[in-house]
Amino acid sequence: MIDILRNQIKTILFLSSYTFLFIIFIIRNFQNLNLVYFLSALIILSNLIMFIVIKRCCSLADEFIKVKKIENKNSINATYLVTHIIPFLSIDFFKISDIVSLTLLFLVIGFLYIKSDMIYVNPMLNFFHYNLLEIKTSDDKTVIVITKHKNKSDIQKTKFRKITDSILVG
Repeated sequence: MIDILRNQIKTILFLSSYTFLFIIFIIRNFQNLNLVYFLSALIILSNLIMFIVIKRCCSLADEFIKVKKIENKNSINATYLVTHIIPFLSIDFFKISDIVSLTLLFLVIGFLYIKSDMIYVNPMLNFFHYNLLEIKTSDDKTVIVITKHKNKSDIQKTKFRKITDSILVG
């Protein structure tokens, strides 16, 4: 049951990571009201659920971590933005072949994103001032931390909650 829930959370985080792309699609296809309504709902729901999950994880946080080394990973989101070039390839949302091709592309990217635990790669997290940190713990385990904190002393005072085996929120 927990794994099913984790995959649902990962799916929501994946969808929210494409918020800016969906906004570009809306701007470029404003005449297609069905698409505008669908993408608007997707943006609102995925981001709302993402922030509820993060807030809930923070309130349920129960684990301190002893930090050996911290590396800032915020720049990883800049590389993710490369995928936002897609809307400028003249996708026609009235052509079934374009819709099917784009859907297939999103399914493949989503599958890889979820299976490889890349849920922290999400520009919306940076947009709302969350930091992505790779932390080597005192027991030499490497984890990704999603937090508003940046420095070692604040992180060592913060409780975290696991989203996956290698990703913590706090």
